[in-house]
Amino acid sequence: MTEINNQPRVIDIRPFGDRLADERTQRLVKTDQFEIKRLILAKGQVLAEHKAPGPIIVQCLEGHMTFHSMGKSHELAAGQLIFLPGGVLHSVTAHQASSFLLIIVSTTA
Repeated sequence: MTEINNQPRVIDIRPFGDRLADERTQRLVKTDQFEIKRLILAKGQVLAEHKAPGPIIVQCLEGHMTFHSMGKSHELAAGQLIFLPGGVLHSVTAHQASSFLLIIVSTTA
């Protein structure tokens, strides 16, 4: 885990490619203002419906997934992202092994 302490840091978010199946979800950064995680989903894996307290940004780094929210489904492939306000129910379905960035903005900072 990387904690920010006013020092710039480079974090590698390039696709894992052939190593994707061996990787695990990890927190990359956590501060009082935001948190960044890299999530790994296996083909067919579903993140059940849930909500985040603050606004989120989901950016697909590799693979293909569907982001479900507010009665709509949005296909995400590598290089695409979606924004969602805080407190909104959503779920994710991976159609291929996938990795994505999840940025959660704090509402208490």
